[in-house]
Amino acid sequence: MMKISNFKSLGKVSLEKHFDIIQEDKKELGLFNLKINKKFYLKGGESNGVYAIFFKNKLTYIGLHFGKGNVVDRWEKHVKSLTCRFLPLNFLSAEREGKSLKKFYNNFTFNKLIDQFNKESNSEKKNKIKVDISKHIEQKKEQLKDKYKIYETHDNYADIFNYLKKINANNKKKVIQLLTDEGSNTTKNRLEFCLDRWSDFKKSKPDDILSSFQAVYFKYFGKKIFTKKEFRNSFEEQLIKEFKPPTNKEFNKYKDKPSFYVTENEILDTLNSLN
Repeated sequence: MMKISNFKSLGKVSLEKHFDIIQEDKKELGLFNLKINKKFYLKGGESNGVYAIFFKNKLTYIGLHFGKGNVVDRWEKHVKSLTCRFLPLNFLSAEREGKSLKKFYNNFTFNKLIDQFNKESNSEKKNKIKVDISKHIEQKKEQLKDKYKIYETHDNYADIFNYLKKINANNKKKVIQLLTDEGSNTTKNRLEFCLDRWSDFKKSKPDDILSSFQAVYFKYFGKKIFTKKEFRNSFEEQLIKEFKPPTNKEFNKYKDKPSFYVTENEILDTLNSLN
């Protein structure tokens, strides 16, 4: 019986073809001064499927696209965390109390508190809000130091973290959110990838920073209906175990050997063998 191929590759594409990059002339943003805009979506890039990101033809990340939107939206998030040159980007997650976001002055979440600080006209209230924001920023800086302390001796650590250490309540919201937010989170493995290739990213011109990134979307055409969890367990997680991309959070550099030079066809064949 002929093997049914439920996944098809939509072809390897250069990420620079899907995005416009501009440099913002704002000193406050430091090296996080690049802005990314989508030029166009990938034809057929709707869910469901699995994608692979490559840097200089080496496998870097494997991810899941399941739900609304185009896979290019997923790629944008990874570009930000892999290069550390774009905002928004979050080095830490937001504080929670149970399943809800932590509340601050007047029962505001931290993001809402920053908004209120920026529009508050009453000086007494504004000062109270600033105290809360400043206190939380200092707490997050301690968490930042603890989370990423293994990189303190890295040659390129200071370029990024000296900037983060100077963040204060008077900074723009998107700068403060480098320390605490949800949505564009980085991880230790992604940061290490960035630090190790900082010479590629630090001095890159806007037109060049994505020139070495490629991506492939493997779209699912099968008839079986999956939940998101089932799809992740059946396909994404199996690929990660097989190929060990170095920027996935599951990768452990002390015991895993990444399959850097895995090809598009190898990934596709593996996916179709999992059906």
